[in-house]
Amino acid sequence: MPYTYVYTDEHEHPLISAVKAGEKDVQDIIEALKEAGGPLTQPIEGNDTDMAVTFVFEGNFDGVGIQTQLSGGNQMVQPMERLPGTDLWLYQSVAPIDIRASYFFVTNPPEMTVALDDIDSFTAQVLASWSKGLPDPYNPVSDTMDVGDIVLTVSMIEGPKAPPLLYREARDGKPCGEWHEHMISSSHLDAPRKVWVHTPVHYDPKVKHALLVVHDGQAWSSDGLFDNFLDNMVEDGVIQPTIAVCVDSGGLVARTADLGLSDAYADFIAEDVVSWMRAHYPVENSADATAMTGASMGGLASAFISLRHPNVIGCSLPMSPSLFYFRDEQPEWTLSFAKGQNQFPSRMYIGVGSLEKDLVPPAERLFEFLEGTSCDVDLEIWSGAHDVPTWYGGMANGLPSIFPPKG
Repeated sequence: MPYTYVYTDEHEHPLISAVKAGEKDVQDIIEALKEAGGPLTQPIEGNDTDMAVTFVFEGNFDGVGIQTQLSGGNQMVQPMERLPGTDLWLYQSVAPIDIRASYFFVTNPPEMTVALDDIDSFTAQVLASWSKGLPDPYNPVSDTMDVGDIVLTVSMIEGPKAPPLLYREARDGKPCGEWHEHMISSSHLDAPRKVWVHTPVHYDPKVKHALLVVHDGQAWSSDGLFDNFLDNMVEDGVIQPTIAVCVDSGGLVARTADLGLSDAYADFIAEDVVSWMRAHYPVENSADATAMTGASMGGLASAFISLRHPNVIGCSLPMSPSLFYFRDEQPEWTLSFAKGQNQFPSRMYIGVGSLEKDLVPPAERLFEFLEGTSCDVDLEIWSGAHDVPTWYGGMANGLPSIFPPKG
């Protein structure tokens, strides 16, 4: 079930046109890719907010695909088209000039044979194609994508007006926090679950801290950036001193089951993880000082669990939440669940990328409903996609409103 893609000459890069006309050769394109450090970009006449982007991959294969968030948030690998008479493969798109988005190439991509409504099989096939992912050899800007059983190095396209990435980099000569690994037993899950706890810069065990619960903990705790991010925000006085507990997703199968609106996992977080943290670390025994965040299905879980347990987890920061998700054969089940509640989290900050076409409408509907409740809710639609750097930007904007610095 591949998506159909036909390369057109609309916004075609002049160098591609010149090669087609025999005025330039393949090596000229390769040199341009090296100089550009990745895809070929060009302005669009009469459009001062977008740019044309041409992704190029070189290789003699039966087919080449690309996974890019510029395809509208679609997670499937898109087919590229071979430039006739060459081993160059092309994919053309239009992107905002302030975009920052990931992409990777897949050689001889497998064909999709299942529909989106069979979510488990669909996810398995998507990840099977992702497992063959290759970064752009001409692009020095990369990031890490961890989806449970697969860890990929992906390339990043950054528009000329992309905002700076705040707080992520280590600062020379500055103190930093520490990581601690634990296993937490569960009265709700079949086995204990690993967590990584980050105590912040200038950690004082005699001082009470805010608590941030983070889904997909194996990804956030190991990317080499999240600890810098939290430490720098605390150091700059942007947020109050915060301890983070990053919960392992337990692999793809467990991740899908747990984050996909599981009551048992929700109760594990609220009744086991938060209780354990309050017993073993100096965190506030207060729902308003306890927040949850995650991205994609982790964003879905963040919204759902804070709605299920608002007296324990009073704040949440769901990023790119998969609020379309079904339960009991009902789409957007989280919204229906919220409408049946009579208590709500005190604060929710929902963030979603402008290119995530399937995720924006459900986020808007949940936001519109929560506006009429006791929940202090914000919705930010940022210029971006389903990507880690975008989520860091969302946390940089959202965390100060969740955990503002104390007096």
